[in-house]
Amino acid sequence: GWAEIGGLLWLDGRREFAASPDIGKQLFGHTTFREPEVYAQGTEYESWCLDTTRHFGVIESGVLEIKTF
Repeated sequence: GWAEIGGLLWLDGRREFAASPDIGKQLFGHTTFREPEVYAQGTEYESWCLDTTRHFGVIESGVLEIKTF
């Protein structure tokens, strides 16, 4: 819609997202960045935005590996 700020299922990764120990690790998209964006790096709730049009993530044994097309 035309709302300046996202709704229940959408948010702006630049202005609204905040990593949280209450929620835990998250992978998300919908806010395009040039490179993958990390939030709270090195914590138990480290989160990533992978919406770059050329990156994707592979999770094996609980470890995220970011790859490029």
